[in-house]
Amino acid sequence: MPDLDPANIVVGISDGPGLWVGAADTVAPVGEANPGGSWISVGYISDDETPTVSQDISTEDITAWQTQGVLRRVLNSRIFSLAFTMIEVNKSAMGLWFDQATPTETEGDFSITLSSTGAQNERAALLQIQDGDQMLRFWFPRAVLTEAGDVSFEKGTPTGYPVKLTALDVNGSPGVFERITIAA
Repeated sequence: MPDLDPANIVVGISDGPGLWVGAADTVAPVGEANPGGSWISVGYISDDETPTVSQDISTEDITAWQTQGVLRRVLNSRIFSLAFTMIEVNKSAMGLWFDQATPTETEGDFSITLSSTGAQNERAALLQIQDGDQMLRFWFPRAVLTEAGDVSFEKGTPTGYPVKLTALDVNGSPGVFERITIAA
């Protein structure tokens, strides 16, 4: 029977900002350090549509005439994505939702010129969850916006800006997952 340890159960809370973006290839923090430098928080995330990390796995089954079973399964692709809904209107969140560079802010004001042409903006994405002395970190050094969901403005409800980022490959790896024990 495997060892069972309830300390390895992590509740999905961020214990802080939790989700950051930066320029493509921005280096992840080391150990239990919080992101700083060029990492920018996207602000508050909806409690109804919390961050979700997904894998889309595509395979091909090889069969033969002599048998009914699968002889081999070949991996065609493995695509990682990070989806969440932002509820704070700030320069980082809006730059991400509109797939534009993070705008310059002057005394709290900013504007974004919308574009329907050009290449997608590559950015790094970092999701950090901390529950007590356990931290989980997902770092995608290169990611692009693959979905920007509908925004509806409802009376009495925070306006959500749903997005999905897809990790791009960097020398055979789309990112890094870490489990870190925080020192007491």
